[in-house]
Amino acid sequence: METKEITVTFKLPKDFQSLHELEMTIHTEGQRIKQQLLENELQAIISEQKRKASVEPIACPHCLKKTAFSGEASQDN
Repeated sequence: METKEITVTFKLPKDFQSLHELEMTIHTEGQRIKQQLLENELQAIISEQKRKASVEPIACPHCLKKTAFSGEASQDN
């Protein structure tokens, strides 16, 4: 499996009233970053699939002949 490295940076306040406050801040930021990463990766996957679909020929399910367009095939049987 190919991998890629993502570096994440976020700002935390210098002073915390408690360890719990620090934990909650990190948790909240982590959830935001996780959501953003998932959205970005999903969009990248969708874009890649669309790109592949526009390049790859489509085969007729009945005769398995490939066609260069993605429009509807005529129903000549």
